[in-house]
Amino acid sequence: MKKENTLAALEKFFKSLTTRNLLNDSKIFIAYVEIIHKIKFNEDIIYSVKELSHKKDRVNLAFKRLIAMGNTSQDDDWYYKNLPILEKYFPTIANFQNKKNKNSAVFAKSDLKDAQAWSLESYKINEFIKFMREHYFKKRRKK
Repeated sequence: MKKENTLAALEKFFKSLTTRNLLNDSKIFIAYVEIIHKIKFNEDIIYSVKELSHKKDRVNLAFKRLIAMGNTSQDDDWYYKNLPILEKYFPTIANFQNKKNKNSAVFAKSDLKDAQAWSLESYKINEFIKFMREHYFKKRRKK
């Protein structure tokens, strides 16, 4: 039963890979990278979700779609050049967690609840990247 649900979720995910969605996702990706550079991101710090320009779930989905397309569309120059960047920046989304304090302040990883959420989310993100690489990666063909 779980395998059928997983297959249905994968099918739904791949159906969402439309040109319009990918264009919007690339804009979100660019905005996210700009924020990372603006806040001088440090991977040893957990940041507030309020720092993000879009909702965290939306940024997560944008990265997943772009990474999926990047693994299957290596012949497209944009995906070929940006897939390593996408895979580098995607795990950093785990450093943005909901905080009780709504300020957009920087917090140390000393809070156990945030550290556990960060750890679990990092694991899921890395598993997604690994899954896409193993099952859907297509090498670039020489032209």
